[in-house]
Amino acid sequence: MYVSVKNRTSTMGGQDWPKAISALEGIALEDRNRAGAYICVFGLAIEKGQRHIKISSKNKQPHSMNTEHWMADFFWPFFSNKNFDEIAKTVLSVLKSKNRKSSSKEHFVPKEVIDSFGVECRKYILVNEDGYFHDEERLVEFLCGKLKKRNTKRTL
Repeated sequence: MYVSVKNRTSTMGGQDWPKAISALEGIALEDRNRAGAYICVFGLAIEKGQRHIKISSKNKQPHSMNTEHWMADFFWPFFSNKNFDEIAKTVLSVLKSKNRKSSSKEHFVPKEVIDSFGVECRKYILVNEDGYFHDEERLVEFLCGKLKKRNTKRTL
């Protein structure tokens, strides 16, 4: 088994996946210690879903019959016997236990992006009245795709 771990599918552009698949399979084929069959896996650590094989948009054929994409809902249980939610909560607990200090309060994100992000966070009730994240568990649930937007009605 030859594995390359990525955060999400969008880590690489669509045109780059065939090259990456070919490169990983090339490593498997050239491995002098390999004695039999092999599988190449791109493990997507954050993106939810099961597993699939990437196909060419031109001819609708798989880029490789030996290469699969394992999304977080399949990847984590296979390697750790823990589901994606359990892994995310473990990471959160480790981050909370560390004394992390920010080296700078400056940011380079446009104000419009920050403002629209705040609006979306309020829709999911991820921030309190002051605009601060206040419930780490809820944030993890959001990142794991478990939360729905709050039903907001607009009045004219």
